[in-house]
Amino acid sequence: MSIAFVRALPIMFPNINPVKKLKFERTEDFNAPVPSGTGGVAPADSIAIILKAFGSSIDDDLPRPPMRESGSDWSVLIERIRASAARVREVEAQASERETLIEGILERVRADLGAAEERVRVAEAQTARAEAAAAERIRAAEARLAEAEARARTSEEWLKRIHETIFSEFAVIDEGRS
Repeated sequence: MSIAFVRALPIMFPNINPVKKLKFERTEDFNAPVPSGTGGVAPADSIAIILKAFGSSIDDDLPRPPMRESGSDWSVLIERIRASAARVREVEAQASERETLIEGILERVRADLGAAEERVRVAEAQTARAEAAAAERIRAAEARLAEAEARARTSEEWLKRIHETIFSEFAVIDEGRS
């Protein structure tokens, strides 16, 4: 049973609980007046509701209005389906093209990123070599400075000795003249 049908049972049959009573008794007189306690639903109306729930109608015996010729409606429908399918194919083709384009862009970005990373590695290596060379030059300059300072101290000591020797030796001569 469908849920809609089960929910419609209390409306169609207000005196029957659909959960407790699953058997329905057939009433012989469908045209009898509706008792006042049933909620005002006539048996014919309740049968119509049941038949509608199952896709049928009380009016099945009545002549139906003639159906109009719908050949043109079918051809229009087929054309719409074809147009819709063509549009779906166009959208899929555009999506495929965009996907291909995006993949190409991603490949170029990956290549550019790889090239940029390589340039960074080269620059870092050059910087490291330049730093090492600069550090070596600084050590060499400091060594030369230390040697120059040592020679300057040695030269100053010798100059002091020469100065003392000159003053001591010429002081003796100056004393002899006086």
